[in-house]
Amino acid sequence: MADRGDVPLAAEPGSCPAVTVATLAAQTETVIVTERADTGHIIRRVVDLDDRDDEMPVPGEGDLVLMTWRPDRVDGPMPDLVALLGPVLHHHGPGAVMVCPARPLNPPAAFVSEAERCGVAVLWDRESRPGLTERVRRLVERPRDPEPGSEPAAADIPQRLLRAAASPAELVLVLSEMVKAPVDFIADDTGARTAGRAGTGVGSRGTDITVRLGPRSSLVIRRARPLGESEHEMIELARPLLALHTRLPTMGDERAMEAARALKDILGDDLALREQAVRRSRRLTLFSGLPAVAIAVEVFSVSVNMAGLQRLRAQIHSVCLRFDGASVTIVKEGLCVVLLRADVDLTAVARDICRAVPVPIAIGSGDPASDVRGYTGSFRQARRAAAVGSRTGAINRLTRHADLGVLAILYQLPEHVRRVFVAETLGSIADNTDDALEQRRVLRLLLATDCNISESARRLYIHPNTLRGKITRIETIVGPIMSDPEHRLTVFTALRMFALDNKTDDLVG
Repeated sequence: MADRGDVPLAAEPGSCPAVTVATLAAQTETVIVTERADTGHIIRRVVDLDDRDDEMPVPGEGDLVLMTWRPDRVDGPMPDLVALLGPVLHHHGPGAVMVCPARPLNPPAAFVSEAERCGVAVLWDRESRPGLTERVRRLVERPRDPEPGSEPAAADIPQRLLRAAASPAELVLVLSEMVKAPVDFIADDTGARTAGRAGTGVGSRGTDITVRLGPRSSLVIRRARPLGESEHEMIELARPLLALHTRLPTMGDERAMEAARALKDILGDDLALREQAVRRSRRLTLFSGLPAVAIAVEVFSVSVNMAGLQRLRAQIHSVCLRFDGASVTIVKEGLCVVLLRADVDLTAVARDICRAVPVPIAIGSGDPASDVRGYTGSFRQARRAAAVGSRTGAINRLTRHADLGVLAILYQLPEHVRRVFVAETLGSIADNTDDALEQRRVLRLLLATDCNISESARRLYIHPNTLRGKITRIETIVGPIMSDPEHRLTVFTALRMFALDNKTDDLVG
């Protein structure tokens, strides 16, 4: 997903203020889902595909195509987005496309790939917020700027800057109107950028004027004429406001790093370090204080070194931040561990994580913890759930510790103890042969149907008498399972133990 943090915010005076794709995404709090499309295109007009009249303008370069994605009937399936917007992407080449789903949905991968092939940026409203269409129109189709020569009153300048102080994009627009030249605000670790770098969406003439706001930020005014005294005063008034927007992310990063260090100590085995971390986290209020839940992500059947785990952690963290802005993601004991609010939809989190990472994974979640001291228990439960999910075939799915049942206890037994018990109880049914595989399949169906012959035969697509013959052959190996409830419990327990240590079968019934 495209990162908007290092894209400069561009503004240009004229008959219509220049709003780039990146600034529009920042101001509307939408997500740019295309990675390779240019986000520096200037958006000058909105074309709403929901306007069904015959006079609707044909979208072209510099236009934002706006579409509300809704089903044809209530609670019906969503139509194919590639079929709906494919002709617009291929034949008209708009500056960008904004999709507003009627209900919260992730962008289809096929549509994102098609847009990237056409070089069109796609903005996605993940929260399906009402009124977004009108907000976009107000941002793009602003009234005309003041005519050249009409200077803003000196007394109005501080008020205008303060009104725009909450958004760096609005501050850049105000400064551009005041100095009557395109303005770029660069906020990154490299300081000032040279003129004409990609992403600005604005050309330059002559020598640009670079005003350093601090070690991490600068203001680039794209004109050759030097700044006047009044314009210098405007820049000085705006300097602390823009510098604050540069420092806030840094402060947030430092706090997130401190929370990650504290969480590692809290989840560790050193009791002294754990107690110190608990007290420090409470003193610094590193965690929200709300009930939280831990999830553990384990890579399945792929060898990953520490560098790979760190890349995986970054991918998972970017997903979890969309659901909980205060979430913490760390690498612990070969797992990626995330701490989230307990009221977050973990199923949706797991689904988005599986889509974001390039390797097969098993995801486990623990029970909610109401206090910092309970994070350790929630983590251990999540680690156990991920391990059981990996062993029972729950790949790219969420396994909750609360749903494990007896498997949570059986997993804690030493593996050699489980294997001895399975061999003694199941005998040849635990072998790696076709007959043994079929017999284990019959046992799993009997376990799933509570030994209902008719239902088990229906699921196996065989006659009940044929199933009875299969059960008779199984009982000659393991003993009576239909007439002896105690022995049946022993056999089914051994069957579940077998699934924990062997990946040759399907998910346990």
